Formats: sequence, structure tokens, C-alpha cells
Amino acid sequence: KDEAEKFEIAEGNEILMDLEKKKKKFVNDETILEYKSLSRKNEEIARKDEKIARSKEIAKNLLNDHLNIEKIMQYTGLSRQEILKLQGS
Repeated sequence: KDEAEKFEIAEGNEILMDLEKKKKKFVNDETILEYKSLSRKNEEIARKDEKIARSKEIAKNLLNDHLNIEKIMQYTGLSRQEILKLQGS
């Protein structure tokens, strides 16, 4: 149910109204909002890390196939230095 309908149901019931106030306070609590923000940032970092790991895996395969480093940079988005590190490992 939407918020307006929840409020309508709770209206007149002291316990439900109190619960609704506490819920709103909790949902808008600075600590909770900060936690949600950090959680989103962590998810973004994890996705970026996965993408980089996948790009490195692809680059290694392309190096094994003796593909030109310029092409590998183009296909993976990795820098020359990153690719040369992979070449040495």
C-alpha cells in the first residue's frame, strides 16, 4: 500500500501513528542514510573491480594470441602500463 493509504489506516490509532512516526524517523535517520550511501558506493566499487578483472583476463588472452598492444588497449580500456604488467606476469 502507498504511504497515504498507510497513514489513512493508522490515523486515529495511537499505536499505529506512533509506529509510523518512529518508522519515518528511522528511515530518515542520518546514520541509516549514510549507511545506504556507503552501501551503494561499495556496490559500485565491486562492479568496477569486476569489470577491471574481466578486462585484464581478456587482455591476457589477447596477449597470448599476440595481438597488438594498441588494439588490446582499445578493446579493454586498460592502459599500456597495465597491459605491459600483464605481459610480464
